[in-house]
Amino acid sequence: MMKRVYFYDEKTGQLTDSEQVSDTLIITAGITDVPVPKGLVNPKFNVENQSWSGTVLEDWLKEQQTNYRALLKEHPELIPDDEKQRELLMQQSQQITVLQAMVMQQDQDNVKLQKANAKQASQIKQLQQMFMVADQQQAIEKSKEVTAQ
Repeated sequence: MMKRVYFYDEKTGQLTDSEQVSDTLIITAGITDVPVPKGLVNPKFNVENQSWSGTVLEDWLKEQQTNYRALLKEHPELIPDDEKQRELLMQQSQQITVLQAMVMQQDQDNVKLQKANAKQASQIKQLQQMFMVADQQQAIEKSKEVTAQ
């Protein structure tokens, strides 16, 4: 028959390996047949109470994510390209929103300017008509003077 044994560092208790061996193997220091509980990260063996301890996988993953975020905050050059692209897209989206607001404001300003231009064009046309009438009146008066002489 075979059994699984677990090898650990005698000083630290840290798991170093495991393997299937003959069940006639004599357990010595640095070896145990106490199974490592599933979901433990960096398990360590306690010889006195013959048990394994370590960090629960879920807790370890949360800690790794927190450490990863902190590292990226300190070193943004390490941000993977997809995250950089996501961040760049967010910035570009904000810039587009600002530009759209500016375009809308410019459109409103253009409408006001077009109205002012139309009003000025109408005023210019009226002034031109007034000058034409004045010129015609001067021409008539000159022709009366010339015929009167």
